[in-house]
Amino acid sequence: MIPGNGVFPPNTPYGTVASLDLERREPARNRQRFYAILVTPTRFDSWAMVREWGRLGQPGTVRETWFASEHAAVTASGSLRRRKECQGYAPSHRV
Repeated sequence: MIPGNGVFPPNTPYGTVASLDLERREPARNRQRFYAILVTPTRFDSWAMVREWGRLGQPGTVRETWFASEHAAVTASGSLRRRKECQGYAPSHRV
């Protein structure tokens, strides 16, 4: 990952797997959702952005999108993160 790029923590070393977990909780509407974004290298000299989403406590739906470069994958994940934050998702504080 590109350290300090605003998508992942600045102490994330280059070339390692990085992830971001988001949550959206609306108790009045009984909505408890999660969205996870993972950027990782693939075996085929490319990069993948893996997304998982669903209801908290349940298995989620997983989708994978491949990119030619790490920069492209990180840029796409940053764009996705901003979209999700506009929809009410916030970083989760789970350990």
